[in-house]
Amino acid sequence: MNPIELAQTIENNYRRYLQTTFYFKDRELRESFEKALISGRLSKGPYLEATPTFKRTQTTRDLFPELLGFQPDEGFLKAVDKHLYKHQEEAIRRVNQGRNIVVATGTGSGKTEAFL
Repeated sequence: MNPIELAQTIENNYRRYLQTTFYFKDRELRESFEKALISGRLSKGPYLEATPTFKRTQTTRDLFPELLGFQPDEGFLKAVDKHLYKHQEEAIRRVNQGRNIVVATGTGSGKTEAFL
């Protein structure tokens, strides 16, 4: 998918929508409206956001027995079983060592899980 072509397609579709939705009986107003539609861009962009790929590490099923020194209840492990991102594992390890932490990372990267 080419984001520039996609943005142009969206803008052209929107322009056609406006042309067919708003018909002005007054010829001068109609011509002015059509001229305004074709004279410039209807949008800015496209804007692209590059989000980093967060590195995965081990699962909580593997990490918790290592940190606790014993095998936790299977029901507990099943409830929390997931692959951790590297920053989540580091946060859990540091909290386990009695340290305070601050997790500052991107949206959708698991800050809440690190807190929990």
